[in-house]
Amino acid sequence: MHWRDYEKAVFDEFTLRYPTSKIRWNVNLQGVLSGVDRQIDILVDATVGGTQVRTIIDAKMYGKPIDVKHVEEFLGLMKDVDAVRGMMVTTVGYSKAALARAHRDKSDLELDVMSVAEFKEFQAPIGIPFSGPNAVFLPAPFGWIVDNASAKQFPAVLYQRGLTFHQAAKSLEWAYYQFWRKDVVGTPATVEALIEKQNMDLRDENVNTQIERLAVPETVGRSAGIRLARRPHHPTWEYTGVVEFEEFLFFIVMFTPQVVANRNLRKLIEAMSWVTPGKLKAPRANNTCLI
Repeated sequence: MHWRDYEKAVFDEFTLRYPTSKIRWNVNLQGVLSGVDRQIDILVDATVGGTQVRTIIDAKMYGKPIDVKHVEEFLGLMKDVDAVRGMMVTTVGYSKAALARAHRDKSDLELDVMSVAEFKEFQAPIGIPFSGPNAVFLPAPFGWIVDNASAKQFPAVLYQRGLTFHQAAKSLEWAYYQFWRKDVVGTPATVEALIEKQNMDLRDENVNTQIERLAVPETVGRSAGIRLARRPHHPTWEYTGVVEFEEFLFFIVMFTPQVVANRNLRKLIEAMSWVTPGKLKAPRANNTCLI
């Protein structure tokens, strides 16, 4: 395959997946730090949670697997063109160290490195969490996966692609989701009631827990709420996003170190904006199907 055909194939895939985003191929942007033109293979400007998010994609045909040096150079390019998300798609693979370096940058930047085969499934699997007859369709946030096997107390957990759940939990960056049925007597039936109940539980656990309500972007499109909880001496911040549907409430709890809290809040809002309700013909216990 010629390199232009390869770039065009990646461009076409992004155009198909993100029909409402502004996507351009082979763009020159002036670096905000360098002051010189920087060549971008594919540029995606989209709105995520009411905020403009710039993503740049590198689709060059490398002669050898991507290594740490390639990743650090691309992180520098992201900073220079003011992109918060990036993706390096390679025909020849990448080292484990390169993937680790991409995922562990302690900044607001989100970078993923993947092969062509992985790219074709990079938003997969899509989770279909369900509880009784109620279900939702939930694509994994950028660079993360849905795992329905590693944490039995939840329908599923979400975390960085390339890690195990144990590794993600150790890194203090992961999320889980749950259902809250409205028809159960004595349980909260609105977003506000559920958040207030959870706030009381948090304060019962530690009266000094700091709780803050955050604005919900219009892109969520439903009755919803977002809360930030900061427990004293706890290693992570805890974001909770609640979305209301006709018969149930669906909420996601995101754990994140403070230093990368902004990028993980962006993932939470993205998930809240994407989640859509569904129904199962045969009611089942809590779980998650992956597609």
